[in-house]
Amino acid sequence: MAALVTTLQSGPKSFDPFVLPAEIAQPPGIPCFSSASSTAPWVKVLYLYQSGTPNRLEERMPTIREAVALADLIYERSAARTGGIRHVRWKMTSSCKLAVVPVAMNLRLPMNSARDYLVKKGLLKLTEKGLAFREGTSVVSGLGQHAVDSRPSSANRNNRGGTLAWVYLDFYADLWGDEVTSQARMFLVRGHTAAHELAHTLGAVQPDAPHGHGAHCWDDYDVMCQEEPGGKKLREVCPATILLLFDCKNDDYFHTSPKPGSYLATHWNIARSRYLATRSTSRWDQLARPTVALRGVNEGSSLTVGTALEIAAGPAADSASVAAVSLLVNDRIVDIDREAPFWLGFYPGGDVATGTTVRLTVMAYDDHGRRALTPPITTTVADGAPGATFPAPTSSGFEITAPVLGAVTGSFAVRLMVSDPSIAAVAISVNGAFIGQATAPDWVLIVNPVALGAAFGDELSIVASATGADGVRQERTTIATYLPP
Repeated sequence: MAALVTTLQSGPKSFDPFVLPAEIAQPPGIPCFSSASSTAPWVKVLYLYQSGTPNRLEERMPTIREAVALADLIYERSAARTGGIRHVRWKMTSSCKLAVVPVAMNLRLPMNSARDYLVKKGLLKLTEKGLAFREGTSVVSGLGQHAVDSRPSSANRNNRGGTLAWVYLDFYADLWGDEVTSQARMFLVRGHTAAHELAHTLGAVQPDAPHGHGAHCWDDYDVMCQEEPGGKKLREVCPATILLLFDCKNDDYFHTSPKPGSYLATHWNIARSRYLATRSTSRWDQLARPTVALRGVNEGSSLTVGTALEIAAGPAADSASVAAVSLLVNDRIVDIDREAPFWLGFYPGGDVATGTTVRLTVMAYDDHGRRALTPPITTTVADGAPGATFPAPTSSGFEITAPVLGAVTGSFAVRLMVSDPSIAAVAISVNGAFIGQATAPDWVLIVNPVALGAAFGDELSIVASATGADGVRQERTTIATYLPP
């Protein structure tokens, strides 16, 4: 029998927190191929929490469902690259809803012992793969069991059940500092990790694969590629746009129709796993999402840099609010607003010249990282002075609007809109150091990266803060990356 080993993932190292791959931004849902009475092999989703602590499954369910949907989309899009269809055979309820089983247990158990406990308790059958979302934090984003067995037949050890993968729900919760931005990005980490760790239980990557080392690959970018102790250095063979897809060159572990005589035709290929469906389905567990619309901008229109865009956004049916909205220019987040009514500034980036055609998308997301996106609109960057003029909010109170500036190549203006007449000045700090105050009537402060000692490539975290007449201190944060002109 092949040895069963535990592999780990340290986290998707290459995620830029302000770049959102459009092709995976909004998973359609979770496909339904099995039901409570089905005997087909399936992947069972579990929720693990420490014995003696509260069961938070109801609270966690939207997050888990979103991660599962993104993981499935990664399998689907990866198969489409080689002309095939693959979906994960998730265990579903009789009404085609994702079945998630809560388990109170000792979370200090190592993975192999945790798997044995689940099997002994009848919570993981030997015909099932287990994908667990667990409470607690870790220096890694997930773990997965994996058998070293590259035989091409259906008798491959990885084609059997009784193996476990898990994802840490709170891994990298504050990776990008700002809580709302982090939640918007966390769905990528959780979904990516779910797809990655599940793929380990399916048999990826075998060490004798052309680009295999340990249980991973070294020809980046790829869901399964990462450095291994004593392994080869990662090489960027494929573009970063493939980061959320399997098998960079489709020659190590995933191909729906490998060429006869090739490695994947003569060795184990996870696309042949019985835990993956090879057809589409009309039955889906649809996900609740926020609503979002961009007002007043039409296809083919022109926009001056700094134009204020009005956004209409509403919460998902099972949620009370929208956490934030973001403007994406060519899939890069350039502005964020966290308070209704929502307005976003058009800042395509310092490297985008006047007359350039760009693609606009607006995203709304909630505290679970669930997103809704507007259809992309093509617009042309018009000439005009940078900086936004934002309408006064319709609600009373204090509001500062500070655009996410993206890339800056020299001194730049932080432009604010303050609606509370009791505010006389707004303090501006960069990377924790106080710079100065913006005051009425212009509410503008010039920031010089050179004076701050910034080097090219440095990220500048700009915080605008003030206290209104009600005594409540509020902040707005914007990010700029200092780049060569």
